[in-house]
Amino acid sequence: MPDKLVVEIFGHMDAGDRTQWTEDQDLRPLSELGRRQAERLCEALATQSFDALYSSPAMRARQTLEPLAGRFELPITPLEGLRETDGWQPPPLWRDGRAAAPDPIGGAYAAGRAMQALEAIRAEHRTGRVAACSHGDILPALIVYLIGAFELELPAPLDSRGGWYTLSLDGTRIDVEHHDRLPGFPS
Repeated sequence: MPDKLVVEIFGHMDAGDRTQWTEDQDLRPLSELGRRQAERLCEALATQSFDALYSSPAMRARQTLEPLAGRFELPITPLEGLRETDGWQPPPLWRDGRAAAPDPIGGAYAAGRAMQALEAIRAEHRTGRVAACSHGDILPALIVYLIGAFELELPAPLDSRGGWYTLSLDGTRIDVEHHDRLPGFPS
């Protein structure tokens, strides 16, 4: 077992057009394309075993992890801190009177919630390898926060599905590695 905790973190796979979904966004499932994407991501990540799988409570995030859960016979644990923030909206109490657009306070809120989720994962797993699935508004906020907090080199952003970040947590140090979109990734 490694002497550090490795977290493979990525956004959920394709779930269709969110504006066409009229029910609760947490219930929006992966599309057929998203299921194929989740299988491809699983193939790439399954070269080593996992100790645990964590997800946003949203169905599409949990479904993204299902191929890994099946392969390694692991449950998927939902974490509130991995939940989307509706495009970097501030906390609900602070939204009144603010424009309904991405907001720097919302980005800070997203980064703080994701960092809390990362700390919850670390409390359960001091070493080993876990996967975490979140959302496109959470990942950039978390990664940029980690870059600033740990004085790391800024990696390329994930500009499409099929890439991920590897977070290596070793004592008080966190390192971030960017992985480009996988070759042959369904689109």
